[in-house]
Amino acid sequence: MEIINEAEYRKRLKNGVHGAFVFFGAEDYLKAYAIGATRAAVCPDEAFACFNDITIDFPDFSPDALLRALEAPPMMADCKLVVLKSFNFNALKPTEVEAVTKLLEEFGKDEMNVLIISVIPDGIDAGYLPKRPSALLKKLAELAVAVHFEPSSAAKLTVWAARHFEHNGIKVREGVAKFLVEYCGSDMMKLASEIDKLSSYLHSKGRDEVTVDDIRFVAVPETEFDPFAFSNAAMEGNRAAALEALAVMKFRQVKPEYALSEIAGLYSNMYMAKLLKKSGATQADIAKLLKIHEYKAGLYLKATDKMTVEQLKRALELCLDADLAMKTYGKRNYEQIEKLICLL
Repeated sequence: MEIINEAEYRKRLKNGVHGAFVFFGAEDYLKAYAIGATRAAVCPDEAFACFNDITIDFPDFSPDALLRALEAPPMMADCKLVVLKSFNFNALKPTEVEAVTKLLEEFGKDEMNVLIISVIPDGIDAGYLPKRPSALLKKLAELAVAVHFEPSSAAKLTVWAARHFEHNGIKVREGVAKFLVEYCGSDMMKLASEIDKLSSYLHSKGRDEVTVDDIRFVAVPETEFDPFAFSNAAMEGNRAAALEALAVMKFRQVKPEYALSEIAGLYSNMYMAKLLKKSGATQADIAKLLKIHEYKAGLYLKATDKMTVEQLKRALELCLDADLAMKTYGKRNYEQIEKLICLL
């Protein structure tokens, strides 16, 4: 079993890599950067990049599509890059997860491919790292190299933000860079976007140094989606609050199918927790049966205090209807989730 961090992956990349890697963790910006660096190393010749650089977005994923991509020989190169983008193990059927692991058994050490499965934040139950990875992560790490992209500390983000500004030709004082991180949050993807936006704004004004006032005027403050706040608002009939939470997901460009998966997973766990509690199970029992941390089990129980089993069952039925509409009619948009909110 091999689980390494992002810094170790960068070191390995300098010496050349092949085989399979599973990128997981909270920091999507660093995953994207690592994929870009891998692409530059594996596909240096742009003339053949279209043959040797294959990306499969998660909505287009199937085991057969991945198999075809891996079986294709590289063109005028030693190996090619295959990327499964925005992957979500939690949204797969058990048979699909098994199919992925079987392909890793076959191609995990293949020298003709560099396979990267880039998992979205919370797209896999990682367990309790570093000592107790989940069963799935442990299995994947036996067949591929698992690379953990952990969130950066506020201090590291402050230094990184200052460098990003400097790269854009903008000066920034340490206190101002620190304020940006506090104001906009720790998501590097969002921070990069806000830094680029601020840089363009300052260049348009003929200025070369950013201030706190500029950040307050131009940047968007941190907004987080709280699934418990969403479910409580929906169950209490507060559609405005639920739609506001949905708007945050839209702003964060969360794909509708992922948003629905998160909401459905939440209601499913809450429904199970409610039933188990009614049968006499303790919080510790529920945590063990649902394979979650005991603290999270407590949150589920608290969130269901004002909800009946019938309400939770109704919510799951509506989630299923929305999922079927997305998959059957190709309506992969927020319309289905908005309809769900209005019907709760």
